[in-house]
Amino acid sequence: MEERAFCVPAVIRTKKGGRSVDVRLPSTVAQADTGSDMVVISYGLVKYLDLPMKLLSENGFSGLTMNVANGTSSPLKYFTSFRINVLGISRDVEAFVRPWNAQNEEELHLLLGLPWLHDANAKIYIRDSIIEIGDPDRSENVLQVKGPEFTQSSQNKLILYPKNPKNKESRIYYSDSSSEDSDESESESDISLNDELFENPTYHQGSNRPGQVLKLYQNLRPS
Repeated sequence: MEERAFCVPAVIRTKKGGRSVDVRLPSTVAQADTGSDMVVISYGLVKYLDLPMKLLSENGFSGLTMNVANGTSSPLKYFTSFRINVLGISRDVEAFVRPWNAQNEEELHLLLGLPWLHDANAKIYIRDSIIEIGDPDRSENVLQVKGPEFTQSSQNKLILYPKNPKNKESRIYYSDSSSEDSDESESESDISLNDELFENPTYHQGSNRPGQVLKLYQNLRPS
């Protein structure tokens, strides 16, 4: 499975068969990104989780477009809301639904941009590939997510490379400092998505994956 920086172990609360369940996502699906102004979820993940889609216009937003790294832009029409739990740190999230087509409608991605990072009091350490989350003002422990480390190549400075490319061990999650125990400790999941599903080329990260989102063309503002 592809090594990706700053992925987090996310559990999404949804409803299956009329009851609330927690769905644990594979470790490469949810990715924190300080370069994104928004939280973005793929249509495929919305569909799998049976999350409700709402029109942005009903929430007072219109004329929004999303620009991606390949130079194209698409109008944003829908958003969804859900509860996300990362290592016991739970937050209610509203996410833009990424525009979809026949080529990408089955992809499964969740990009956790600035709104979630701000709400979770996140701090990111690039070289150590560590994310800290947790708000002591809410009596939450400050926790760390340790991801794969990357390094510069001796031949170019175009991209970073995995520091230990043959290391297939799982990411390490550990507590950095403590306060009072968090009241929001819904860390158990009822359902786990099968990691093998994400090895299927149908669900592989495409050229327009959320990690390539650059900026909104227009500021988010009510119409």
